[in-house]
Amino acid sequence: MSHRAAGARPHVAVVGGGVSGLVAALTLAERGIRVSLFDRSAELGGRVSRVRLAGITLDTGAEAFATRNGTVVDFLERIGLGSEVVYPATIGSWVIAVGRAVPLPGGGTLGIPSHPLSRGAVRLLGVRGAVRAACEPLLPRRVGRNATSLGSLVRSRLGTAVLDRVVRPVTLGVYSTAPEDMPHSAMPALAAAYEERGSLLHAARAVRASTVSAGGAVAGLRGGMGVLIDQLLDRARALGVTCHTGVAVDRVLPETPAASATAAPTTAAYVLVDAAGAELASADAVVLAVPRTTAVRLWSPELASAGPGDTEAETEAETGVGDVEVVVLVLDEPRLDAAPRGTGVLVAPDADSRIVAKALTHVTAKWPERAREAGPGRHVLRLSYGRVGDEPATTGLDDAAVQELARADAERILGVPLVPSSVIAMRRARWAMSAPDAPSGLAAPSTIVPIGDWVSGTGLASVITDAERAARELAAALQLTQPEHHSPTDPDSPNELPKDEPAMPASVPPTDQPGRVFRADGPMDARPGLIRIGTRGSALALTQTTTVAHAIAAATGADVALITVTTHGDVSRAPLAQLGGTGVFVSALRDALLEGRCDVAVHSLKDLPTGPCPGIVIGAIPERADARDALCARDDWGLDTLPPGARVGTGSPRRAAQLRSRRPDLDVRDLRGNVDTRLGRVGVDLDAVVLAAAGLDRIGRSSAISERFPLDAVPTAPGQGALAVEVRTAALDEPIMASALGALDDPETRACAVAERTLLGTLEAGCAAPIGAWARIEGGALHLTAAVYRLDGSDQLVVTESAPVPSAPLTPGPTPRPLSPEAQALQAVGESLGARVAGTLLAQGAAELAPLGPPRSGA
Repeated sequence: MSHRAAGARPHVAVVGGGVSGLVAALTLAERGIRVSLFDRSAELGGRVSRVRLAGITLDTGAEAFATRNGTVVDFLERIGLGSEVVYPATIGSWVIAVGRAVPLPGGGTLGIPSHPLSRGAVRLLGVRGAVRAACEPLLPRRVGRNATSLGSLVRSRLGTAVLDRVVRPVTLGVYSTAPEDMPHSAMPALAAAYEERGSLLHAARAVRASTVSAGGAVAGLRGGMGVLIDQLLDRARALGVTCHTGVAVDRVLPETPAASATAAPTTAAYVLVDAAGAELASADAVVLAVPRTTAVRLWSPELASAGPGDTEAETEAETGVGDVEVVVLVLDEPRLDAAPRGTGVLVAPDADSRIVAKALTHVTAKWPERAREAGPGRHVLRLSYGRVGDEPATTGLDDAAVQELARADAERILGVPLVPSSVIAMRRARWAMSAPDAPSGLAAPSTIVPIGDWVSGTGLASVITDAERAARELAAALQLTQPEHHSPTDPDSPNELPKDEPAMPASVPPTDQPGRVFRADGPMDARPGLIRIGTRGSALALTQTTTVAHAIAAATGADVALITVTTHGDVSRAPLAQLGGTGVFVSALRDALLEGRCDVAVHSLKDLPTGPCPGIVIGAIPERADARDALCARDDWGLDTLPPGARVGTGSPRRAAQLRSRRPDLDVRDLRGNVDTRLGRVGVDLDAVVLAAAGLDRIGRSSAISERFPLDAVPTAPGQGALAVEVRTAALDEPIMASALGALDDPETRACAVAERTLLGTLEAGCAAPIGAWARIEGGALHLTAAVYRLDGSDQLVVTESAPVPSAPLTPGPTPRPLSPEAQALQAVGESLGARVAGTLLAQGAAELAPLGPPRSGA
C-alpha cells in the first residue's frame, strides 16, 4: 500500500464539476490540500448553465436559489458575490390544476398555503380542500406517522386537494419527481420542522420563514447563475486547483489491487482510471460529486475489482439521455408585457389536458434585468419537459417540432395567442435529474467522500453547506497525518497553497527545498522561518500575492503565509474617485504592515499613492505583465464597432475620458466591483466594460477580452500591469528579506515604473486626474509617453520624450540589496525623465485640462 511521503501535501481528486464539486475543491484548497478536479463535460457547472440567445444572457439550468435562512447569501458574500444578488419581481406565480389557471397563494415549503382559508387558497383548493387543510394542526401526531413518502404524508395530513393541486405540480416542476416517489426525509428542513411542531402546515410556514408572494423566497445573480460557477472556478484556480474538463473517470481503485475494498486503510492511495484503463491521477482521497448511481459505479465493493470499462453500457444508459429537457423561447410579442401569469406557471398532471410541459417560467417577467436586456415587447419563456423515470415528450423530435410544441404549450399556459412567427430564437438543454432520495452515504472508506443533493438534500443551501462540511472534515483528517509543524496561533492546519501557480520571471532562482505557501485562517504571530504577506481577499489579489509568495518561498526556503486584510475600497460601493482614490485599497494593508501583523504587503502598483509612507518602502517591483487596457464587450465588439450609444462601464476617470475622446457617442457609466462582478454586467445592463488586461490574464479570464488597446494610442495608469512589494524600511537589512526582495525585483520594470510614477507625483495629480503614461526601454533609451485628458474627453495633451540608459549591462541574476550601481543609475534615469515630461506637460497647459494640484490624502 502506498503512503504519502513525509512532508508531502495530501492530494484529493474531486470527480464532478457542478456546484458541490467546485465548492468542495475550493474549500479543500483553502485548507492547503492539493486538488485535481475531473468532469466528463467540456464545461463546468453541472446543472448550472447559461447561454447567449438573441443577445440575452439566459440560464438553461438552475436559475435561482432559495433565500431562507440566508445560507446561500452568506456564502455568496464570502466569495465576493454578495453585491450581485438580485431578486425576482413580486408578482406571484400561477398553477394550472383541474383544468383552470389560478394564482398560487403565498405559501410555505412546496407551495403549501400559509393561510389555507385565504381567498387565493380557497380559489385553488376549493372550499372543502381549504377547510381540510386549515384543520391539519388539530390532527393528532399519529396521523401520518406511518407515511412512507412525502405524497402519503401530505395526503394524510393536508388532504388530496393540497397534494394534487399544489404539492404534485411543485415536486414535478421543480424536482421532476412525483411526491409518492419522494421520502419526506428528502426535504430535511421540512422533516425536522414537522418533527418539532407536529403540524405539517406549521412546519411549512416555519421553513419558508415569510409569507411573500409565491416565488418571492428565491433570488438569483446579476448576469445569471453561471456567475457563481465563474467565481468558484476563478477562486479555486487562484489557489492552485487543476481542472480537467472533457475527462471521464470510469473507476476509482485502491492503488494496491490486493487491498480489500471494504476494509481499505484510511491512508490508502487511490488511482482514477478511464474506460480504457489508463491512469488519470492518483490521490490520497477522492470526493465523488456525482449522482448516486454514478458514485456507486465509480466505487463499490462489487465493482472495485472489476476491469476498467466493464460498466460502459451502464454509464451510457445512465447519462446518455436526460430525464428533463428545458426549452427556451425568445419571442417578439408585446401582449406578454402584462405578464398574464406572473413569473410563471406550474402544471398539475391532467389526462385531459392538451398541455405537455410541466412548468413555464416567464423569464422577462420574473427577472427585471432580463426584461431590460431584452427590451420592450421582447420576451423569454422557459418550458420544462419530463420527469425522473419518464422520457420528455421532446425526445426524438427535431428542433422545428420542439419549437412548435413549446410555442403551443406556452400559448395554452399563458392564455395568450402566440403566432409561430413571433418566435425569433429557441434553445434546448437536456439534463439528467436524480430523484430526491433520503440523505444517504456510500459503503466506502472514509477517504471516499460522496457529496451532492442525494446526500445533502435538494437545493443550493443544502448542497453548499454539506460540500463545505465534508471538505473541511476530509482536510482535517488528511492533515492529522501531516508530519509538519504548524504555527501556535494556527492549530487547525494552515491552508497551504500549491506551487503550480503562474511562474515568476525566469530570473527567480530555483531551489531544491522551497518552503510552504499557505493561506492563514486568521492573524499569525511572527516567528523565525516564516514570512507573512498581507493581501486583499479578491481572486485577483490572491492570485497575484500567491505568485509572489511562491517566489519568496523558492528564494528563501521560508514558509510563507497569506494574511487576508479587508480594505475600505473592498466594502464601499461608492465611486472610486469619491472614496479618495486608489489609496483606499492600500491603507489597511500598510497599517497591517506597520503594526507588525504582516511582514510584506503586495499591491497592484497602479493602486499605490505616489507620496512616501514613513516606515515603509517599495522593496521590489517584479517583471511587468501586460500594461494595456482591455475592452470586454458583448458579441465580441471592438471599440470602433460598438454601436452608437453603447453602454460602457469603467470606474476610472482616465478610461472614461479616453473612451469619450475616441467615441463621444458612447454612454460611459461608473462601475465598481471585482473582475467577475464587472464582467457579469456585460450583456445585462452594459454592452462592454474596460479592465486591465494584466488582471484578466492573471485570473484566467483572457477569453473575455474582445480588444486590447495599443499603449501608444491609449496609455494606461502609471504602474499598470506591475506589482509593488512593500516592506518595513527596517526590514531591508534582514538577510532573509534581502534575499526575497532581490529575487523579485526587476530593474528595467522598476525604472519604467519610477518614470511613470515620478510623472504622476510631479504633476501632483490625484486619482481623479485623467492621466495616462507608458514607459519602455528600447534601442538603448528609456522612452516615456504621457497624456492628460479633459474629463469629458473633449481635449487632450500628449508628450513623448526619451533619455539614454547606462551602457553598462545590469548584473545578471537577482538584484542585490541595496541596488547595484547599474540599477541605481537606471532608476535615476527614470526619475529624471518622469520629472522632465511632467514639466513639459505643465508648460503646455496640462493644468487647464485636468484637476492637477496637491493630491488629497490617500489619493
